[in-house]
Amino acid sequence: MDAEAVIALQAAVRQVHVSPDVLAWITRLVRASRPGDGAPAAINQWVKWGAGPRAGQSLVLAAKARALLQGRFAATREDVQALAAPVMRHRLLLSFAAEAEQKRADDVVAALLQAVPFPG
Repeated sequence: MDAEAVIALQAAVRQVHVSPDVLAWITRLVRASRPGDGAPAAINQWVKWGAGPRAGQSLVLAAKARALLQGRFAATREDVQALAAPVMRHRLLLSFAAEAEQKRADDVVAALLQAVPFPG
């Protein structure tokens, strides 16, 4: 694959559609990853520092890329579910409680996906 092909694929990924419901869910997931009022109990217990806005941007792009690789022209909640941990795991600073309970970032993301339902 040459540079032109890579650039063409990057442009194609950006053309993949993401529904307003999927975008809203990604926003809610990222916001809910930060401890505080309104955060799921698991987040308040296990996370010291949550994901920032760029996590949402990265999750949108990753979901679009996965959709395109699977021959689809729209990202779905399944794309987001599949990529939430790889995108967010390094953006979460876990608390001492999480370490004491041997929780990993992937466990926290799984709890987050359970606690923040898809709209609709």
